[in-house]
Amino acid sequence: MFVVQYEMIVKEGCDQKFKEVWAELTEEIYSAQGSLGSRLHTTEVNGVYIAYAQWPSRNHYESQSQKDSQLVHDLKTNMRSSLDFIRVLHKLNVVDDRLR
Repeated sequence: MFVVQYEMIVKEGCDQKFKEVWAELTEEIYSAQGSLGSRLHTTEVNGVYIAYAQWPSRNHYESQSQKDSQLVHDLKTNMRSSLDFIRVLHKLNVVDDRLR
């Protein structure tokens, strides 16, 4: 399994739009590109979110991220319009998985 962690800072007043588009984008990537899903977290800092997406493998993630459909592209653009900042924090290979 492969995990990508993101940090996102949402523009003031755009939290609801961001969360709605993030959820729609995540569902589309799950159904169309074979991700294993994603989780979105808030932090102690207002407007700062951390997300991580799981993929079957690094190879699957890298090959699918090059094949965005028009819908995925549009959703990413829409989500980014509600953000001041987004970055990949880490790309991680899972060594031992004990989530239940």
